[in-house]
Formats: sequence, C-alpha cells, structure tokens
Amino acid sequence: MKEFIKAQDQVMEVREEYIEKIEAADSQQKAQELQMKANDKMVSAIQDAGIEISTYNAIATAYGSEPKIRNRVDALM
Repeated sequence: MKEFIKAQDQVMEVREEYIEKIEAADSQQKAQELQMKANDKMVSAIQDAGIEISTYNAIATAYGSEPKIRNRVDALM
C-alpha cells in the first residue's frame, strides 16, 4: 500500500505540472502531445515507486469505489 501512496503522490505532481500546459495549448495536437508526455511521466513514476501499473490501477479504482480501501489508504497518508 505504501508503494501506491508514493506513486499516487508522484502522479498528482505530474498532473499538476501538466494540467495548465494542456489547457493552455494552442492546438489540439499540442494538447495531445502534452497529454502523452504526462502519461509517460505518470507511468514512470508508478514504476519507480515499485508497483505494477495494473496493481496501481486496481487500487486506484478500489479507492474510488470502496470505502474500506479509501479509509485504509487515507490512514496511511
């Protein structure tokens, strides 16, 4: 679970870094390029945290829909 939290922190940093850039892009193509770059950085952050992408996605999905999981993760944050 600690790996998920570490990955989540890094993913949120990447999102914050890129959201304004994507919204300010002067073309759809530039926005898509920025989104792809952000996605690559998020994947790297997840892997660097020592967790598989599929595991991260499963925990993130459960966090959004399962109160027990959400409470457990929140308690560790």
